[in-house]
Amino acid sequence: MMNIMIVTDSNYLKPTVVMLYSLFNNEPGEVDVYLPYEDIKDNELAALKKYVESWPGKRLIPMYVGPEFKEEVESHSGIKVETYYRILGWGMLPESVHKLLYLDVDMVIQKPLQELYNIDLGDKLFAVCEDIFGKINGFHEENKERLGIPKDKTYFNAGLLLVNMDELRKGDIVNEILKNVYENYPRYIYNDQDVLNELYQDRIIYVGWDRFNLPPCWYYMDKSAASQGRLEFATYEEIKSMDKDVDAFADKYVNITPQLAKEAVIIHHLGDTKPWKMTRKPAKLFDYFDECYEMIEDAALDAYRAVTGESAGESCAPVLIYYGVTYCYNILNDILKQLEEAFKRRGIRTVAYDEQKEDINGLSRFFGKRFRAVMGIQSYLFSVYLKESNMYLHDKIMGPKINIVLDHPVWLKEQLLHVPENYYVMTHDENYKNFIDRYYKGVAGTFVLPPAANQSLVEREVQYGDRKYDVTFVGTYGDYRQKEKMLDECPEEVSVIAREYVNLLLNKPYMTAEEGLMQVLHENGIELSDEEFLDIFSKMTPVLHYVMYYYREITIKTLLDNGIKVDIWGDSWKNAPFCNHEMLTIHSEVTPEESFEIYRKSKISLNIMAWHKGGFTERIANSMAAGALVVTDRTTYRDGGLEDGKNIIMFDLDKYNELPQLIKNLLCDRNKIIEIEKNGHDYGMKYNTWDERVRCLVEEIGI
Repeated sequence: MMNIMIVTDSNYLKPTVVMLYSLFNNEPGEVDVYLPYEDIKDNELAALKKYVESWPGKRLIPMYVGPEFKEEVESHSGIKVETYYRILGWGMLPESVHKLLYLDVDMVIQKPLQELYNIDLGDKLFAVCEDIFGKINGFHEENKERLGIPKDKTYFNAGLLLVNMDELRKGDIVNEILKNVYENYPRYIYNDQDVLNELYQDRIIYVGWDRFNLPPCWYYMDKSAASQGRLEFATYEEIKSMDKDVDAFADKYVNITPQLAKEAVIIHHLGDTKPWKMTRKPAKLFDYFDECYEMIEDAALDAYRAVTGESAGESCAPVLIYYGVTYCYNILNDILKQLEEAFKRRGIRTVAYDEQKEDINGLSRFFGKRFRAVMGIQSYLFSVYLKESNMYLHDKIMGPKINIVLDHPVWLKEQLLHVPENYYVMTHDENYKNFIDRYYKGVAGTFVLPPAANQSLVEREVQYGDRKYDVTFVGTYGDYRQKEKMLDECPEEVSVIAREYVNLLLNKPYMTAEEGLMQVLHENGIELSDEEFLDIFSKMTPVLHYVMYYYREITIKTLLDNGIKVDIWGDSWKNAPFCNHEMLTIHSEVTPEESFEIYRKSKISLNIMAWHKGGFTERIANSMAAGALVVTDRTTYRDGGLEDGKNIIMFDLDKYNELPQLIKNLLCDRNKIIEIEKNGHDYGMKYNTWDERVRCLVEEIGI
């Protein structure tokens, strides 16, 4: 039987669950866990008890130390050291407890504790760990002269305290302890315990910090001292200055941090080193120590959820984000940046990797590491295959892989057919989700979460008065006539149906690309398997480009010819046959940030999608957030809030001739425009922020 005591509260529920999971995995025998508590919710306490007792031979014994108990306690603010000693000496523990091991809950147990627990205490009162974070006059020592320690060795509650209950019950030791604490350290009774060292130095056993209480620090061992049997380390100042003379430093010291982290029985995540403390600054050092926590965290939280039906918290592993795709005015990297910032606002750590700047071999540093998610936009990295290992590169990186797909998934055929395990797709179009589910069986799952508004640029108070521009469009121009030439160059096996396919979509632009092709094939008596259809469809790129560029051009030109002034951004429009139209103003290229300012000055933001029939684009989200009225070709996208005529205006591409009158009516009714603008802004702030997208990823999808 092992008797353990821990203290926790609602804020520390998650690390408590993980710590107990690590303890029970290393202690198959009976363990009684005593829990003095005050500030923990009843339902959490009940769930924690249920979780502990789901392990064979494990029990949780809660001990309430609330107001009644604290009337007898000098310190009333939280459960302090004084409270521990009163619990130990006031008969709150049964007489059958002869030995008790107190452990902080910000620890991870990596190996069995029997060696520590079975120390023969004899007539000693405590076994404690040397304190490497002692204080002198309120300031931290140089880490006890960089881990040479003895200097007073320790204070009592350094996260680990093995108590000889039989000896502590003799005489009036507890009251003697408390009396000396009050008299000598009335203001610091919860952390300054030097007086106890002076009183009981001969009744303390010290155990090694390097095995039983290892904190995340750099450990550069002195080679010369080690050859003489002494464990000595470089000072922090030497470590900080090693870059001045790397060779000299390497001659004197060797980094044994990974070795110590691996061999330690207990890793103690002190202070700012806690993996779940999201405000800590990134440091390579933590890689050695976070792994011991992150490798079991998901299993611990899953086990807790399975037993209790409740959540103990979210994974603290970081999200790995792949940057690098720079086309479309760098909009994809901008989307990733907004996503990363939203993760951070939620308190989720991130790691960035630029696939354009770093060699692909750089990904090897992530092998074996666990991430909450690995994310990119249409990133080829997920499809990299290691022939020598006969596996995908990302099978060596742990965690769900999420590729954000914004183009029709048929154009990413090779990417989506060759995927690692645990691979998901996040898209902005309901039809794309259905397509992926049917044709890409290796994808573990697909979910619809469109790009959201750039929150760093959003103003909650939007000005709805007179705006500079009537109608604006920010997007590229493509000449469908050039694509017509490509139709003649289609592979022979598809050229016969390519023209029919174009004509069908031109006449029925409400059809999805796949629906149109299926109809053409059916009308020609062609029956294909899913694999054959995917192959043919992937060769139809010119058809899709033709029809989408055609409708983008004809829509803009129709507005101009009907006397509607349109401001367009993008140098590519200078190639349009109507580039000199008197109602058209062409502006230079803009960044994503600059485009947001354009929407802020627009009455109407025109959106003509790239054949996303069930889609919702970042142009729509940003326009709404900026307070512009969005007029877009029709989409079947629904999220419970988007409503044609209320917060957005939709038109049918096959009725583009009706669009000019629709826009004229809106421009003549400024009150109507403002009403829809306000509704659109309210809708956007509720449904289409990156904070909301991250909430969905975490709470609904479960990354």
